Amino acid sequence: MLRLFIFFLTAIFGLLSCSQRNDAESEHGHSHDHSGPAIGASTIVVLTAEQQKSVGLQVSAPELRRVFTSLRVHGVLEVPPQNLVSIHAPLGGVVTSMTIIPGDHIRKGQTLGALENPDFIALQEDYLTTVAQLELAEAEYNRQKSLQADNVNARKNLEQAQAQAAVLRIRKRSLSERLALIGISTSQLTADNITRQVTIRSPFDGYVTAVLVNTGTAVEPNGKIVDLVDPSHIHAELQVFEREAPLLQPGQQFSLQLSGEQKTRTGHIYLVGAEIGTDKTVSVHGHLDVPDKTLRPGRTLVATIETNPHDALTVPDEAVIRSGEHAWVYVQDGSGRFRKVVVTTGAQTAGYTQVSASTLDTSSMVVVKGAQALAAH
Repeated sequence: MLRLFIFFLTAIFGLLSCSQRNDAESEHGHSHDHSGPAIGASTIVVLTAEQQKSVGLQVSAPELRRVFTSLRVHGVLEVPPQNLVSIHAPLGGVVTSMTIIPGDHIRKGQTLGALENPDFIALQEDYLTTVAQLELAEAEYNRQKSLQADNVNARKNLEQAQAQAAVLRIRKRSLSERLALIGISTSQLTADNITRQVTIRSPFDGYVTAVLVNTGTAVEPNGKIVDLVDPSHIHAELQVFEREAPLLQPGQQFSLQLSGEQKTRTGHIYLVGAEIGTDKTVSVHGHLDVPDKTLRPGRTLVATIETNPHDALTVPDEAVIRSGEHAWVYVQDGSGRFRKVVVTTGAQTAGYTQVSASTLDTSSMVVVKGAQALAAH
């Protein structure tokens, strides 16, 4: 009898334990279902005016906007070859001074350094000597020309004087160009200002990338002295995969961010390359809308190109509720009633998302603020 009593008592406690465990599991499942937005959220949500105010709920009609498909690519800042300049010493010489270091900003005409060479002196001497000889030859030519007019001299003398003057003009011009190569202007050259030293000057505004000599360096003829960059035409060189290149055309807009910088810059495509590289990419040449001479070539960047422009029905990004692969919005369906409408989303542009649904148009009133609060009900 005692054993039978203990058996029934054990059975009762077992049933109570199972009942409590099932209740706990039921409560746990209920809490999980309401922990956040899910595709199973209520189709109709009803809120009082006070509840709407407390969650800051606002409604607005969807708008037709121009949207784009965003294409994210990588690239680098570059300048065209004509903006990369190396300064050489055509006749060579010894460096007597260098006033710059790599990274310095420079102005057009600014002194970069100086060279001296005995050949500079000889070249100036030859030029001034030729100028003096030319003056004498032209005077002799004019004299022979006058005598020929009076039939006093032989025509041969006139022709010789004319040829001598022509030879000296050629030599003068040749020496003038050689002096220009080393930066000496002949317009102000006289016997009193012959110099053994020439000044190296910057041909444009820019900055120094490399200095290859120092004071005392003996530079060979045509030896390189410094490398300069003119950043006035710095551009974005973008790398686009070949399968995406057909989507691009000149004039399309893009935004970019440089490495280590939070600022967003804008630009447009100037040229789409025709050659496919070994890495299966195409180079796209882009111009910045606002040129910035402080930028340096070689900086990496990430750009977003706006492709496939089209007009579409859009709502603010925060109006769209997402759960996995599903998305929906809430549409006002009478006073205090909001109906969930499943949508297909598309391009996202400037804070707006393209949406489409059979029951959604520009007359619908979509919840644009407080949609997350509705999804939680």
